[in-house]
Amino acid sequence: MADLMTATTDTAELENKYGNFIVPAMKIKSSGNDLISSNDLSVTEMEVTLSLETAGMVIIKIADAYDVEKHEFVSKIKTAFKLGTILTVELGYLSDTTEVFKGYVAGLGAEFRDTPLLVVKLMDVRKLMMSSGVRRQLYEDKNYSDIFKKIMGNYSKLCSVECDATSDELTSPVSQSTNDFDFVNQELIAKGKSPREFFVLTDKAYFRETGKNKTPIMKTELGNVLLRFSMMADYLDTEVNVIGYDPANMKAISSKMAVKTTEQYSAVLSPTPAQFFIDADADSEAKAKTRAEAIAKQMQMQVCYGEGETVGLPELVPGRYIELTDVDALVNRKYYISEVRHRITASRYVTFFETKGWL
Repeated sequence: MADLMTATTDTAELENKYGNFIVPAMKIKSSGNDLISSNDLSVTEMEVTLSLETAGMVIIKIADAYDVEKHEFVSKIKTAFKLGTILTVELGYLSDTTEVFKGYVAGLGAEFRDTPLLVVKLMDVRKLMMSSGVRRQLYEDKNYSDIFKKIMGNYSKLCSVECDATSDELTSPVSQSTNDFDFVNQELIAKGKSPREFFVLTDKAYFRETGKNKTPIMKTELGNVLLRFSMMADYLDTEVNVIGYDPANMKAISSKMAVKTTEQYSAVLSPTPAQFFIDADADSEAKAKTRAEAIAKQMQMQVCYGEGETVGLPELVPGRYIELTDVDALVNRKYYISEVRHRITASRYVTFFETKGWL
């Protein structure tokens, strides 16, 4: 299977590979066994949501699984989707499918309308991290990347770790008093301590440089596989100030960075407004600068956003760029994908995506 974090493609290759996108295909696997074919399931609808920022989720609706005479869903099918069961999901066309999700059965329910539906909810490892409860722990590791690997070791049944090492040279322990998800996002990343992003794709948890792979998944133009697209650049003109303290030399540390929209603009306020971030771990100018750069990058990505819709493409995943061409200078860019939603039925497969930040 191609590595979705590195593979590239184009429209002609996709049309040939997927038979012009006519016959959608899906698989739900448990220990390598496809539950759809082995149980002759009638999946009326599936929606797969993949995100950089929150837990990935799959909603599966299954028809023809209800025994009218017994007034119950077929026991064998309910057992196949027992709560806690680890499953993978593959999407594509004809016989060519790609794994896009790995998670566990987090919910099992029913929907009654014209026909009874068994409804299955899958979540990825981040949901477990959110519901793990408050963890109170001190980490004496020297780098935030080492702390991340230690945390994710608790979830090895669901994922392995792809981690870009940091060189933080921490001089004091790092304290955790939140759940694992909030600790990674709010403590290790949101405060700019590590210029990294954390997300999960299939069976890997990534802690890596933001937008590491600048090569787009593909180039496309409107009216091809791309059905619609919109984008917006918001005004941004501020200054980030990170303030820390050097205990060895008993002096304050600070680093400033201008943060501006990537588009042409006219300043509205003078002087430029400043935002201040206090960080006790910024005990050197280098660390304060790293924090400021990371926070500035987060701000810039938040004000450059877009959304689009394509024919169903399992190749579109968060953490990669997609490039638009032949539209307008304002629009012709490489857009960083932040969220993807795949919607698939027996006859139709479409992919919606959101972007934050561009090149």
